[in-house]
Amino acid sequence: MTRRVTYIPSVAELLRLNREAIRLNLNRTLIVEKIENIPDPRRFPVMLAIDHNGNEMRVMFAINEKDMAFIDMSYEEFERLPVIEIPWPVDEAKVSNDRS
Repeated sequence: MTRRVTYIPSVAELLRLNREAIRLNLNRTLIVEKIENIPDPRRFPVMLAIDHNGNEMRVMFAINEKDMAFIDMSYEEFERLPVIEIPWPVDEAKVSNDRS
């Protein structure tokens, strides 16, 4: 069994999405200085995506294992984000051993 996970593919793409959110005067944007310091390559899995006010998506994504952030984006931008299939349920024992 697998699960589809949408993700933001890089810091550069996250910065581009943020510039677009600022240009469109959307409610949730990011502090650029905090994003620029994240080492690339990095994928940011989408943890939650909801319709926000009928005009755009509000997206919560993982920055790392502890930190999350929100950004608003158009429906079109959200639909363009890549999706990956992962095994589900995740074998927690294997994940823990891989981190050792």
